[in-house]
Amino acid sequence: MPAAATTKAAIKRAIEAAQDAGLAICAVSVAKDGSIRVETNQKNLDTGSILDESPKPKQWALRGNVADQTGRISGRQNS
Repeated sequence: MPAAATTKAAIKRAIEAAQDAGLAICAVSVAKDGSIRVETNQKNLDTGSILDESPKPKQWALRGNVADQTGRISGRQNS
């Protein structure tokens, strides 16, 4: 069975999706099987300020006898 024809609407949706993601498009190609490839100028999305701004995991609560900022010991008291 031959591949379905790629429509202008499908190409337009692919381009708009890349633009909405903030990518700078440098080329668009359509393969014989109907797949659409949008090439951008960005080399690697996993570097840069995107990851630097991500929230850090929460700190685990300290357990046991731990001195707080006032010097008092908090936690379980052994009798």
